[in-house]
Amino acid sequence: MNERRPQLQAGFVLHQRPYRDSSLILHVFSREQGRFALVARGARRPKSRQRGLLQAFRPLLLSWRLGGEMGTLTSVEGDGAAYALHGDRLLAGFYINELVLRLCGRHDPHPALYDRYRDSLAALGSEQPLSAVLRGFEKEALACLGYALPLAAHCLDGSPIESNRRYRFDVDAGAQPLSLEETARGYSGRTLLALLNDDWTDREALSEARLLLASALSPHLGSQPLKTAQVLRNLRRRGLSDGDRDNSGKGE
Repeated sequence: MNERRPQLQAGFVLHQRPYRDSSLILHVFSREQGRFALVARGARRPKSRQRGLLQAFRPLLLSWRLGGEMGTLTSVEGDGAAYALHGDRLLAGFYINELVLRLCGRHDPHPALYDRYRDSLAALGSEQPLSAVLRGFEKEALACLGYALPLAAHCLDGSPIESNRRYRFDVDAGAQPLSLEETARGYSGRTLLALLNDDWTDREALSEARLLLASALSPHLGSQPLKTAQVLRNLRRRGLSDGDRDNSGKGE
């Protein structure tokens, strides 16, 4: 393959914005090339074939020409049906897109994260609990980018983690038991064990896991808050949509 003209590479559009009179700037996530920007010339014209394909959550096969800060899209084909996301799940999909945009460097491929991204979109389109999908993606994103949480069944002092105790958790080192005077702080052993075992069935543990993962992600996201995260928090305060209640009984 010509490295300056990649052909039919699997990818997704993470974000798009208008460019000049009839074009688009695309932020793309490719399995083999990572995250980068492309100009799609003429893609906003009413009769453009590309216009209907260049949508979020649709698997694509992309070809482009590299040059300068941004490449130029040369062709695009669908690689399957778009994932049908609605309501809170649509917002969750945009949250995952925003995480990839903020966490991944340009032209730094992460095939394992790409595969988890695609699997997470499929899960959002199914009846899997929304919180479980998001927490699983956040944990995997940290691991794929080299910031895996130091989760274990034992504390730093070698003692086993117990479900009914509370612990201080250092995202660079691991868990330490809290004293009785500190039990209002930290995280429950149940939460740490759920994260270790990818057990997303415990609603209380999921709530604490959200806070722990947010703390772990924060240093890698820059100074600006995630826009979609704030929208999801607002929705959680008001309660879930009917569709998500029917599917899972759990929120973000």
